[in-house]
Amino acid sequence: MRFTALLLGLVLSPGLLLADDHNIDFDHHTDFKTLKSFALHEGKVDSARPELNNPLVVKKVGEVIRTSLKAKGLKETSDRPDVLVDYSITGIDFHSGRGGRRGPTVESEATLVIDLVKRDVGTLLWRAVYRDNESNDGKLARKLPGDAKGLFSEYPPRQAGPIEPPLTFVSPETSLKVTSSINYKTAALAALDIIESARKDEAYFGANNHPGLSINLGGLERAARAVSDDSGANRQSTNKKNNAFLDALQSSANYALEISSRGAETVESKTKSRELASKLRALVSSQ
Repeated sequence: MRFTALLLGLVLSPGLLLADDHNIDFDHHTDFKTLKSFALHEGKVDSARPELNNPLVVKKVGEVIRTSLKAKGLKETSDRPDVLVDYSITGIDFHSGRGGRRGPTVESEATLVIDLVKRDVGTLLWRAVYRDNESNDGKLARKLPGDAKGLFSEYPPRQAGPIEPPLTFVSPETSLKVTSSINYKTAALAALDIIESARKDEAYFGANNHPGLSINLGGLERAARAVSDDSGANRQSTNKKNNAFLDALQSSANYALEISSRGAETVESKTKSRELASKLRALVSSQ
């Protein structure tokens, strides 16, 4: 799947904010031991608070990421690195509900997101999210480098059992038969319907449920819209959009199947994941 890493500050509703809350998700089809090099992109900040929107803070976080990856055995290089590293800091203010006669106090929450993306295909391999809230913005900013270091204590991820390669679809570049049989616009419109239906099930696909799947389906949605809106006037451009759409279908179906194999998932979640993967794969196999 070809897309730029999404730099999303995933934010909980104010009533659910917890200090030192973190989450790590990763592609279970990836053997992280094979990743040997990285390139670190410049960090991004989305905050009105000067303590957070501070180039020095961003630089310190970047240095921690660089040092942490090197300590894990990865080499920094600009020449065809295995992974690209993006990171962002998002800040929001909220009323804590605490306080005396003056009413609730205002606190700030910072969300640090670190993405590792496979350079050659643009696939998100590892995402770490750290949320921390404090009443003092300066203290919050000072803690961010340590938060980044803590996230990398869980890299590389521990994977139980053999690492299976992802399922693959037949590419139009390697099969003329498939190229001639697929109605891309029909498949793209069907994919958009599947995505819309999945998003209605908030218990399975809500703001805080299966964020990795949300990323994959977001990329699929963009690829499907590009195909459905394509005029066909430029054959090279059309082929490129069709190929990107197939890649996005593959990535989303693989991720849904991966969810269905997780031990921590409920039976209902596993069933829904298998059904979603089956629907996405059918868009190609039924054409």
